[in-house]
Amino acid sequence: MNGNTNVSLTISVAGTNVFEVGNAVIPFQVSPTGGFALAGFNGTANANVRLQAFKELLAQPHQNLLEKAYADTVTRSIADNEILRAVPSINTTFPNTDLGRQLKMVARFIGGRANLGMQRQIFFCAVSGYDTHAAQLTAQTSLLGELSQALSAFYSATSELGVDQQVTTFTASDFGRTFRSNGFGSDHGWGNHQFVLGGAVRGGTLYGTFPTLAVDGPDDTGQGRWIPTTSVEEFSATMASWFGVADSDLPTVFPSIGRFANPNLGFLS
Repeated sequence: MNGNTNVSLTISVAGTNVFEVGNAVIPFQVSPTGGFALAGFNGTANANVRLQAFKELLAQPHQNLLEKAYADTVTRSIADNEILRAVPSINTTFPNTDLGRQLKMVARFIGGRANLGMQRQIFFCAVSGYDTHAAQLTAQTSLLGELSQALSAFYSATSELGVDQQVTTFTASDFGRTFRSNGFGSDHGWGNHQFVLGGAVRGGTLYGTFPTLAVDGPDDTGQGRWIPTTSVEEFSATMASWFGVADSDLPTVFPSIGRFANPNLGFLS
């Protein structure tokens, strides 16, 4: 569905990740402030000659696998940086935080989708610091404040661009936290809470069954770790269906989806 095959469907403003990698898909990586242009290539006539010579060197056959991988990566990076010139600025004010800068870059990409020839895109952002084994209350005050402000600005930006109905933001994590305190914070758990944001979201409600937040309670499997009532597959398949994946293709994308009762949780219209 994308006209520009030079830009990947998956775009990361938070470095390398597994989430966006496929058999034939490599994330298009940029920094939150844009691309990383090569030093010494400033657009002058001499610099352009050097750049062309460098491209020709990179295009030479490379028998060594490491050399070939390096040449492919640098060649792709040069091309990606040139593509970034088509990404416009945006008027919405974002907080000057790590996540705020990442989401501002995402909004700029969305704003430049016509110039980039993109109809479907998946963006990856990441924030560290949620592994709160200690000082949990202090850390979460700062982290959740950053999250709230950045997501609020991002939603405002999608409204500015007129695409709030076409953009859905969702959270994901590879683990939650335990009910039981370790004295200073909490340890790695299984269950977790996620949320989605966007004009197409049927918001204002909880989906799934809220756990009983009690140590040794009915949802505590031991050591304060609780098992969620809603699977990652159900959560993800709901968004994949909204994104355009056919029902018949869901088992290919989510091999375990048949084990769960709700392949569509209904939180997107």
